[in-house]
Amino acid sequence: MTSRLFYLLLAVVWMHIGAQEVPKPLPSVDDQLVRRFGLALEAVFGVGIRLQAFLQDDKNDNFLVSPISATVVIGQLILGAEGEFRRQLVDLLALPNSHLYENDRIETYSNKTNVSCVLPYSTLHVQLSGLLKALESNPASTKQFILKQKSAAFVDSSVVVKETFQKYLRIFYDARVRIVDFKNNPVKTMRVINSWVSKNTNGLIKTVLAGPPAPTTASIFTNAVYFKAMWETPFSDVLNRRGHFNVSATKQVSVTYMINLMEQIFYAETADYRMIALPYTNEELSMYIMLPKPNHQYKYDMKNFVQTLKSREILETIAKGRRHDVMVKLPKMTLSNTFSILDQLKKYRVFKKHHIVVNSTNAVDKLEDKVDAFANFTTGEQGDILLTNAAKENLRVDDIVQQVVIAVNEVGTEAAAVSVSTIDYMGGSKNFRIERPFVFFIRHEATSATLFWGTVSNPAP
Repeated sequence: MTSRLFYLLLAVVWMHIGAQEVPKPLPSVDDQLVRRFGLALEAVFGVGIRLQAFLQDDKNDNFLVSPISATVVIGQLILGAEGEFRRQLVDLLALPNSHLYENDRIETYSNKTNVSCVLPYSTLHVQLSGLLKALESNPASTKQFILKQKSAAFVDSSVVVKETFQKYLRIFYDARVRIVDFKNNPVKTMRVINSWVSKNTNGLIKTVLAGPPAPTTASIFTNAVYFKAMWETPFSDVLNRRGHFNVSATKQVSVTYMINLMEQIFYAETADYRMIALPYTNEELSMYIMLPKPNHQYKYDMKNFVQTLKSREILETIAKGRRHDVMVKLPKMTLSNTFSILDQLKKYRVFKKHHIVVNSTNAVDKLEDKVDAFANFTTGEQGDILLTNAAKENLRVDDIVQQVVIAVNEVGTEAAAVSVSTIDYMGGSKNFRIERPFVFFIRHEATSATLFWGTVSNPAP
């Protein structure tokens, strides 16, 4: 069967500015929302950790990913995949008891008749679709943040896309198939796609395709996320100070620090790290910041530090947090990241063949538990990534790229990342001096969905 090239490009933007509101009780996750979106939330929260373990080449590099957007992309690939590749994509999400969803059925309404059919993992698609709607459903009059998520499939006019694939893309992910001409007019197609990405990221990402795609390209899937929110308590540039950020035990860089006393914000501490959460307006969203303890063996090595983290343990730490006044000192910065998932996905497929895990519960193997083995795994084997359930001809996945840009208004900070350093006690408040590498993630509190995940090893690269 003929293979066609397939690109998938993911553009993500986050922007925030400052604002102020009266402190509220610590946000809690609505049990009903957890029941509605539990499977999707499991996938979204864990995928940032696993993608960093698989994708980051240098432990001293900054890393940035949008877990919600990456999960949407993987969900769309699952719709178009079959057999072993589909199971491997599900494994990448590390869903609990994923084997229970392989024979899911879904009911649709057509010609005044209810139609029931098998759609593997439809539970995930339904929950993920509902989660996206929940994130975007706040009325404009009361909404304190902007979150837009758009998907599109740019398909060559010679490709016959299956109606069922188009239908489910539209139903679950509000993604439309757009017909273009890769073969005869790749330059125009490049402009169309770049224009679409620019429009859906409010112009912060203007070019996702640096050059015309190959004439043999069959389709390019795009997903753009735009996020803008205001700090609950803004930073004043009057208090800004220059200082050193410790990249390692022997290397420092000069940065501008912002300083503010944050009243009654989230604070938690474990044996390995400390955590604070900087809230946005009305505490609908928060930036969580994790800093390894000063005696941690990986306090400068964020890649290996992340590999010690478990999704459920982080959630348990959040549940145990309390409010404190915290003096925060954090660096101003701008972060961006572009990476390809495809090569690692190919490697992962071969890795899975050589590392078969069988246990009595038949639970999906957690990728966090095998990142070291994966990182050291080498193979000469290569295999095409094919979507066999998306079109009448197989679509070969040529690349999967995520581009993330985090921009911050001067009123708030100039970076999406904030970190913590040593802890001192001054009266009733805690002091966070953010002077070495850290982990951060942005969470929607009502659903606990992770919008962005990142690590900062050098705020002034």
